[in-house]
Amino acid sequence: MKRYHELICKLLGWVEQQTDTEPKMPPEIEGYTPEQVHYHVGLCGQAGYLDVQELSKKGMYTIRSLTWEGHEFLAQKQGQKHSS
Repeated sequence: MKRYHELICKLLGWVEQQTDTEPKMPPEIEGYTPEQVHYHVGLCGQAGYLDVQELSKKGMYTIRSLTWEGHEFLAQKQGQKHSS
């Protein structure tokens, strides 16, 4: 499956906006299938951007939180937007 950088940024931004600490299912993101979203949640977990829990070997995940690395990634991306 193809990696979509924009989807990763949207996922991390969504997690950053959450106010509770309960594990959550990934959101629906316009323009992407649920399979693509879950795949990218898994990639973000592998990269250390999200703390995730795999629900099954079929690639379904819940999101626990944004990690330090995830916050740093977002801060870097936001800095790039402001410096353009």
